[in-house]
Amino acid sequence: MEDIQTLSEYGTKVSDARKEFDAYLSNKAAAFLLILEHYFVELASFIGNHELQDKTKYIGRLVYPDLHKIEIDFDIVIVNEINRPRYYLESKCTTQYEYLIEDFKKKYIDNSVLMGMIDKGIDIQNVCSENDGNAGI
Repeated sequence: MEDIQTLSEYGTKVSDARKEFDAYLSNKAAAFLLILEHYFVELASFIGNHELQDKTKYIGRLVYPDLHKIEIDFDIVIVNEINRPRYYLESKCTTQYEYLIEDFKKKYIDNSVLMGMIDKGIDIQNVCSENDGNAGI
């Protein structure tokens, strides 16, 4: 995440992919896209609320482990679905899908670095300004 535009473009691509391919994906794969879209909305909201548009590179370094974990788990689901196709009907209007979304929210959103920063009210402006010259944030 070099700047706010890169973040916006990536979030838009995830949102567009979810809208376009949601009907063709399994519940698990669709849930990953929904959670990823939700994560980017929360991240954009956090950056906007704290006026951190110029600190996006640092925020990206802080939330990278969250995004990487979602990406790795999503890749595993996609590869498994490609290698072992199943032929059964799923609906996104079921309680099973709702439980899956709630489970993913707990696993990927509620326990994320981003939510930790939001919940604890970390003064990210000071953290970023103290480390402007350091690459090790």
